[in-house]
Amino acid sequence: MDMRIAKAIVKAGLESNFSFWLHKDYSGRGMYGETTTGVSGSETEILQAVIEQSHLFEGMILSDGNGSRGRFSSDQMGRDIIIY
Repeated sequence: MDMRIAKAIVKAGLESNFSFWLHKDYSGRGMYGETTTGVSGSETEILQAVIEQSHLFEGMILSDGNGSRGRFSSDQMGRDIIIY
């Protein structure tokens, strides 16, 4: 995930009174040691914050950071999720 998008998601969480965590070097399933930026938290809260604070994403091209527009991956982390 592009770092600008990850930071915007974390900021959206703060503005919506949620706590999300930024992971600068996350290596997800099937990434074979490659790393990327991820954001973890409650799946429902992440979605709610992004919708409520959509103005924070104006002008951004939603991309996974590798050129795939609108495509992100996720892994379950117990009760939370990480998107990357």
